[in-house]
Amino acid sequence: MLSFAPVLERLQSQCSLFKDIGFAVNQAEAIEDTKRMPALYLLPATLRATPQRASTGIHIQLVTEQFDLVYFLNVTGAIKGTAARAKKQEDETQRYTEQVWSAIVGWTWSPTITPISVVSGQLVLLDSTRMIFSERFEVSSEYRVERSNLYS
Repeated sequence: MLSFAPVLERLQSQCSLFKDIGFAVNQAEAIEDTKRMPALYLLPATLRATPQRASTGIHIQLVTEQFDLVYFLNVTGAIKGTAARAKKQEDETQRYTEQVWSAIVGWTWSPTITPISVVSGQLVLLDSTRMIFSERFEVSSEYRVERSNLYS
């Protein structure tokens, strides 16, 4: 399992639009922990691995790990009316996502890890005071372990 500390550090140093940028183990923890908006939380998501490749004495697998970035944006005072409100929120959301994407998409913190890529995104909540949305990103690395004795 990868450490996403370098991603968090990069977001904290390059995403000045956010008042808080942190780590949470799940979405409920991030929601409870959010004190100041706009906020951004990194959450671990999924881990997938390809089948082991045959190689004498070496265990080799491609491991892909995904993480979510959950955005918490304040929408208090948004323009009334669904079309105008939707447009304002779309513009606001784009400002935040552009800053995040320019900081991490295509970036890697290690030569053994692929650059970060975008997987998906979704709106989690939009009410009269806040908007929460989530984007999923992924990285891959090749996991190699030498095994001189497979049965010990």
